[in-house]
Amino acid sequence: MPARLESASPGLASRPVGLESGKAGLESQLALSLVHLLAIRPMAKADLAEALGQAMVSGAIHRHPVGLKKAGLIEPTLPDRPNSRVQQYRLTPAGRELIASAGTHKYRT
Repeated sequence: MPARLESASPGLASRPVGLESGKAGLESQLALSLVHLLAIRPMAKADLAEALGQAMVSGAIHRHPVGLKKAGLIEPTLPDRPNSRVQQYRLTPAGRELIASAGTHKYRT
């Protein structure tokens, strides 16, 4: 696991991946990682890619926020400007509840 992700979300590598098969619709390790990173603070796609140790925003990082938004777990910080270059994403109350109920992350409110 990249050091950046480990420092952004300590212990993520050792967490069980069982959340993604649950009712929340987290279907991959990447979706789970994005939710955990957004529990720390709102982030842009480029910030998420960097935290995951990627040099560029991959297609998967472009696609996953759409599914997480549909599941009601994340929301854009600028909902009226979806294509803004300064767009960031943050957890919704449902996303924070999911993490709290799973007991996999201590998030800051």
